[in-house]
Amino acid sequence: EQVGELVAKLKENGQYENTLIVFSSDNGPTHKDEQVDIHFFNSTGIFVNSKNTVKGNVNEGGIRVPAIAYWPGTIKPGSTYNKPLAFWDWLPTVCDLANVSIPEKIDGISFVQALKGNFEIQNDHDFLYWKFSKKEAIRKGKWKGVIPGQGQKMELYNLEIDLGEQTNLALMYPEKVKEIKKI
Repeated sequence: EQVGELVAKLKENGQYENTLIVFSSDNGPTHKDEQVDIHFFNSTGIFVNSKNTVKGNVNEGGIRVPAIAYWPGTIKPGSTYNKPLAFWDWLPTVCDLANVSIPEKIDGISFVQALKGNFEIQNDHDFLYWKFSKKEAIRKGKWKGVIPGQGQKMELYNLEIDLGEQTNLALMYPEKVKEIKKI
C-alpha cells in the first residue's frame, strides 16, 4: 500500500519514469527464534534451514538475498542478472546514476550497466569477501571458501553445483583452497 502511494506520488510529480525503485535486504533471514520460525516459513529457501544459514553467517543462506529493481523504460521487465553483486556495490551505483564522483578506495563497483541490460560490458568482481565475527568467506567465480571459525580449516564449495554448501571439496582441490586463502 505504501509503495503504491509512493509510485502514485512519483507519477503525480512527473518523476516516475526517472526513478529507480529497489527492493532488497541487507543479509539473509533473521536468526531470532522469538521473531520467526525459519523451518515453518522455509526462510532460507533452497539453502539448508539451520542456525548456520541465516543472518550473521557467511553461508549462502546468510548472505545471499534477491534484489528486485524497477526502472520504467530502462530495465527490461522480466530480465535477470545472475552474477554476484554485493550490498557495497550500491554506493558506486547510486553515485554513477547521480553523475557524482565515485569515492576512491572502496570495494564496490557500479552495476548501472547491468541495470540497463548491458550485461556484456558490466564489470564483475574479481572476488567478494565477508566476515561476521570469527567466520569468513571468499567468493571467486563459482568457488567459495568458508572459514567457519577462528583457527578452523577452510571449507571449499562449488556454488555452480552446490548452492546449499553441503559438499566440502577442500581435500579434492588443495590448490584452489591455497589460491582462495591467499586472497
